Amino acid sequence: MFQPASLPLSPIAERAPRDEILRLRAHLEAHCDLGLLETVPAMVLVLDARRQVVHASRSLLGYAGTQDQPMAMAAALGQRPGELFSCVHSVEAAHGCGATRACVQCGVLRSLRDAAAGAVAEDEGRMLLRRKGRLAAVTVTARAVAMDFAGRPFLLLYLQDVRDRHASEIMEGLFLHDALNALNGIVGAAGLLHEETEGEPHELAGMVLERAGHLEHEIRAYRMLLDAEKSELELHPGPVDPGAACAALARLFEAQARQQGVMLACAPGPQTALHTDKRILVRVLENLVKNAVEASPQGGTVTVGHTATDHGVRFFVANEAVMPAEVRDQVFQRFFSTKGPGRGLGTYGVRLLTENCLRGEVGFTSEPGAGTVFHVELPRSLGPGGSAAQ
Repeated sequence: MFQPASLPLSPIAERAPRDEILRLRAHLEAHCDLGLLETVPAMVLVLDARRQVVHASRSLLGYAGTQDQPMAMAAALGQRPGELFSCVHSVEAAHGCGATRACVQCGVLRSLRDAAAGAVAEDEGRMLLRRKGRLAAVTVTARAVAMDFAGRPFLLLYLQDVRDRHASEIMEGLFLHDALNALNGIVGAAGLLHEETEGEPHELAGMVLERAGHLEHEIRAYRMLLDAEKSELELHPGPVDPGAACAALARLFEAQARQQGVMLACAPGPQTALHTDKRILVRVLENLVKNAVEASPQGGTVTVGHTATDHGVRFFVANEAVMPAEVRDQVFQRFFSTKGPGRGLGTYGVRLLTENCLRGEVGFTSEPGAGTVFHVELPRSLGPGGSAAQ
């Protein structure tokens, strides 16, 4: 019925018209029992040489749709995988999925390219999706193979979501709750020692208080990120002074910057009104400043500032380092980090909190001679429920 094959991929710009996709699907239905694909314990796509969908399993249509309404097969036909799942990069170029520089780093695309050359390929794909205006991070294993069905070659793509979301949410929630309770006890005991002792014990108690305060800050920040991912983070909009916020950040990171031989500057900005969630905004900017200080060469300068826009305020954090291309293309992916495994929630968290909670936009430039500049652009007022009021 079918056998392994090779299938040279067509150029990204080339797409088959719908009538050709329908003819390929009719050929597939005539020479393959598509019901067999439903027995595979994975989501399945059958693609042509242009990486366009010719068939999708029911599980994949459900995954690509919503909880209550799976995607219809008619809507899936002709799309490419990134377009099917609403990957943020699939709308960044005229030719869609596979056409941006970031797509070079996509494990799903790599598996298809290797399979097209005749290999049975497997890779891990990290995708940042935007569905109904909200960001969602997905990690999948992608296994691909080229198969010949009665003289016509196709690509079979098997996908599995490798997030065990339910279990991880329960474990993370229990851990963070217990960690904060334990930390409160440590802070209370250290506080008493700090008040009632002198000399070396007094200094040691002060060090414990400082470290515990830092740890509590990081735990609460991580819990904020988890709540944002689940759309459960409560928003508390209020008036914010952009200039004062930038100055406070410069003071907060001044000692760390000095230790690393980096100068931290606060650029003057205009007086402008801003009504947003200060707690979330501060966390977003803290991440950007911390990353900038760590990335800066010794003797370099990190500049924090803001400008007014037609619709709100634009914050920026600049440093003199330039990111390599492979870093730029993955910088907002969940768990991607240049600092080693187990890291990588910083810039992903910046984008998630800014877009999903503050209804703003995040972007960056990184060029030789100009360095790296991250910006966070927010609406002038965050309305009730997190809406952006202009």
